[in-house]
Amino acid sequence: MAVLVDVVRIAFLGSMSVFTVQMMQKMGPLQMTIVDLPMNIVYSVVLFGFVAMTLRSVWVMKVHMQRGYSVLERPESTMDDR
Repeated sequence: MAVLVDVVRIAFLGSMSVFTVQMMQKMGPLQMTIVDLPMNIVYSVVLFGFVAMTLRSVWVMKVHMQRGYSVLERPESTMDDR
């Protein structure tokens, strides 16, 4: 079950990254309402966050696979346990 949680988290964050890129492509050069800047500036920050969370989720899954258990299975453990 812990592996399923890791896989679903990676799939969700990866798909949100793809959807953010698709939305940025469709919006093109649309301007913000208040500030005269492209809206893609805001969405590029969001995209960076999604990509960073996806990469960290992949790293966490790798650590879980190397250890053989996750924090869900042993709540007293931390990421420093090897």
